[in-house]
Amino acid sequence: MENAAWGYALRGVLLTLLTVITLGAMLPYQTYKLTKYRTDRTWFGNAQLQLDGRWTALYGAMKHIFIGLGMIVAGIVLLVMAAGAGSGVSGFFGGALLVVGYFWGIVGGIHYRVDSFKRLTEMTQLNGTLGFRASIGTGEVIWRLFAGSFIVGGVYALIAGLFLAVMVAVVGDAIMEANVVATVLPVIGVLIGLTVAGAFSMAMIVQPIVRMVINGITVTNAQELDRIRQRAEDEQVDADGLADALDFGGAI
Repeated sequence: MENAAWGYALRGVLLTLLTVITLGAMLPYQTYKLTKYRTDRTWFGNAQLQLDGRWTALYGAMKHIFIGLGMIVAGIVLLVMAAGAGSGVSGFFGGALLVVGYFWGIVGGIHYRVDSFKRLTEMTQLNGTLGFRASIGTGEVIWRLFAGSFIVGGVYALIAGLFLAVMVAVVGDAIMEANVVATVLPVIGVLIGLTVAGAFSMAMIVQPIVRMVINGITVTNAQELDRIRQRAEDEQVDADGLADALDFGGAI
């Protein structure tokens, strides 16, 4: 298990470098290969999961990223033309395309995560007989991300602001005279705000999205589950030392 974790980490680093070198063109290959590495080493009882299909099928999930990049390139071209010809209209449209393309690309990145997950889920089989379907909407995920982020940001600002207000009221004029106090108090307020915001992020963003994903997955040909039996225990040597205490493989 530990070797598999390190193997996954090494592949992750190499495939990430490949994606960076190709300016994102090989992102579907990276996503597919890493998912296949995990999937093909996962068992449910004595049934093994297997990821089929081709990595090129994930390019369809990148369509909105390509649209956003196209807008950015077109915006840059218009801005260059406007700078040479002195046209304010071209400059306006070029700037507008840059802004719209930027946000379109962000939404496209979210869409890629959702749509690629759906495609990979439907490429996965269990024991060669069971399949899976995923019905997860990109709009639902985006709404949860933005709504949750707005709430978390508000909570963070409220906690940090209240802390600073209370401390200023308690310390009084001393905060104006002691640079150390004036430096430490904001840091403490920010740390408290981050701690509370982290808990709210888990409750308002992460868990709802996990629930959405779980509720959106269905099993096809589920009657084949009756054929699955308990798998024999693997013979393996447990990790020791820091690797066992800190679970480096799981963290990666």
